[in-house]
Amino acid sequence: MADEPNSFDNMPLMDLCNDANRLCRALIEHMEQNFIPRVRTLNGLVRLDEQQGSDEEVSDTMVRNRAAEVLESEVFTEKLDGEFAQLLRAIERKLEEIAQSSEA
Repeated sequence: MADEPNSFDNMPLMDLCNDANRLCRALIEHMEQNFIPRVRTLNGLVRLDEQQGSDEEVSDTMVRNRAAEVLESEVFTEKLDGEFAQLLRAIERKLEEIAQSSEA
């Protein structure tokens, strides 16, 4: 898939829709299997550390490493979201072209 917004202009509408569908599924899968579990793990570590009387000690390094994983996952999430937004804008442009050509 191309990275430039204008590179989508030469793609047929069906291909744009298929790519958008694929990318949407990839984004959902990433959120469910990667991002959300990492956030929950980090949240659990921080809550565990906040509990008074907890037998398990949470080091700064553990929290920092889990936070780095969350941030890394967020960067990937933003990349997928940006590509998805480009595809949706390209689909919108194609539909506007079709609507204008049918009016003429």
